[in-house]
Amino acid sequence: MIVIKNVFVYVAVFFVTATTLLCCSFLEPKNASVEETVALSPATEDEAVQEATQKSEVKAVQCVKVKEEKKEYIPRFSKPKSSNDYFYSNENPFFESGYGMPNCTCYAWGRAYEILNREPKLALCDAKDWYQYNKENDFYDYGQEPKVGAVACWEYEWGGDGHVAVVEEVEGDIVKYSNSAWGSDEFYITQSSVDNPDVYDGWIFQGYIYLLE
Repeated sequence: MIVIKNVFVYVAVFFVTATTLLCCSFLEPKNASVEETVALSPATEDEAVQEATQKSEVKAVQCVKVKEEKKEYIPRFSKPKSSNDYFYSNENPFFESGYGMPNCTCYAWGRAYEILNREPKLALCDAKDWYQYNKENDFYDYGQEPKVGAVACWEYEWGGDGHVAVVEEVEGDIVKYSNSAWGSDEFYITQSSVDNPDVYDGWIFQGYIYLLE
């Protein structure tokens, strides 16, 4: 009887132990990898949100740049109205100092203000010095290729104040400029070929100041 009781005890102990191990195996998480644990951590979620936000901001900036690049340039082929403050008010330093239109510098400065919708960083001196002034200060890109919205600069063979005008259109081999001239026409249009921007004899072309780049 003692032997039989001991056998029953051993069997009961074995059954309880086996059951406990089996239950624990079901309750224990299956192979929770380090990668899965990290993926669920709050810190990593914050980083993921931050990364997604940054990507969205980059896309938004890219969209804005695309829209800016596609902004349509509106050429000016007619005289500005006397109520236009870009040309006919003390917002224009040439007008304010008594050198208003007809005057190429007053017009070109005002036209640049109109194009940019902010005060341009152009020289407040004779036209012949505009190109070199910008080149020395590196306010705007400059070069020899005509582009709409650019300020074209000339000096004269005989000296004098020089001339500035604004590129309003480049079509094929023809460049069209809007102008004003001291002691002459308040507003007028001239044109030249792309390869030879010396509009008149005795004019020496210096280059273009690219306001829109």
